[in-house]
Amino acid sequence: YIAAPDLWCAVFKMPGFHRDKPLWRFAYGADPGRPDEEVLSPAESERVMQAFLPKPEPYAFAYKSTYRVHQRVVDTFRKGRVLLAGDAAHINNPIGALGMNSGLQDAANLAEKLAKVWHGEAAPDLLDRYDRQRRTIANEIVQAMSTANLNRLKERDPKVRKAAREEMRRICDDPQRHYQYLLQTSMIASVRRAATIQ
Repeated sequence: YIAAPDLWCAVFKMPGFHRDKPLWRFAYGADPGRPDEEVLSPAESERVMQAFLPKPEPYAFAYKSTYRVHQRVVDTFRKGRVLLAGDAAHINNPIGALGMNSGLQDAANLAEKLAKVWHGEAAPDLLDRYDRQRRTIANEIVQAMSTANLNRLKERDPKVRKAAREEMRRICDDPQRHYQYLLQTSMIASVRRAATIQ
């Protein structure tokens, strides 16, 4: 991750190659008020990439697209025999990889319950518990953490940014707070929280 209010990005190494070179995905912020064709223009794409990682030759782009960052959670993860998980159930901004990780947690939670229903070990209403557990996590934890991450990233006031860095140092220096912070950011705490919901 490269974190700055004006120029931020998340970088991922992707499977495969483009023109015999490794394929990388750069997800970065752009002004939502600008038209897509302007944001995706060769000159603008090159300008942004050179700002992140300058190099003498131009960048080769395999694919470019825009994505409107928004956050939503559906009213229910279950309607009869239809069950939703991951981005189909909840979407959030990409800062922190919370969407993908919570989607994997959705799948694990649902698979366990579906197996019990399938094998006759539980009634179908067990799937309502999946909805209660995972929708609570999406609303209480994923949305709140991803919003906080984005707000920290976009913060411009140097005093506020400095205070946030100092608070992070205090967390790192306190073993108990450090442990709790890691449980939260790793989303282990969210699995534990879901288990308490009947």
